[in-house]
Amino acid sequence: MLIVLPDFVVELKERIDEIIKDIAIKNHINLQMIDDSKSVEKAKEMISSTLVDLYWNYNVQDRERLEEFEKDMKNIGGKKRKKGKGHLSKAHKRKIGRAIRKSWKKKSHRKKTKKGRYPKEMEDYIRSIMNKVGNKELVELINDRFVIETTAPRLSNYMTVRGIRRKR
Repeated sequence: MLIVLPDFVVELKERIDEIIKDIAIKNHINLQMIDDSKSVEKAKEMISSTLVDLYWNYNVQDRERLEEFEKDMKNIGGKKRKKGKGHLSKAHKRKIGRAIRKSWKKKSHRKKTKKGRYPKEMEDYIRSIMNKVGNKELVELINDRFVIETTAPRLSNYMTVRGIRRKR
């Protein structure tokens, strides 16, 4: 099976490496430790795979609509206006308004909710260790294991929503 990656992936990986090296140099961190670190490699892969997923999940029809909208915005008015006029005619303003209203009624511009912020295995992991450690340790363990940035309040909300409670 052949997987075709978007053009930006190679440049993205190079830029991430450059940024990490700049941060390491500014903060006097040993570059050898960063090159050997598996968690840094996982983070790089996670960033690039997430961006590739977003790229592929972005609907092709939405792209076409956006390009069509941009083309319509350029062609509004039919005739090219003379450079000397400093204001828009009423008809021109009406056409611009209609085009904008039509474009925002389309589904592609509606707010999309985040799904899958946390890995599926996280709930089982929390249930298995939650009675053995405190909240701060639990947050640190989860951040390390699943390579996410969560906080105690977010984790508390996650546990409440899923009905996870500590045994007393």
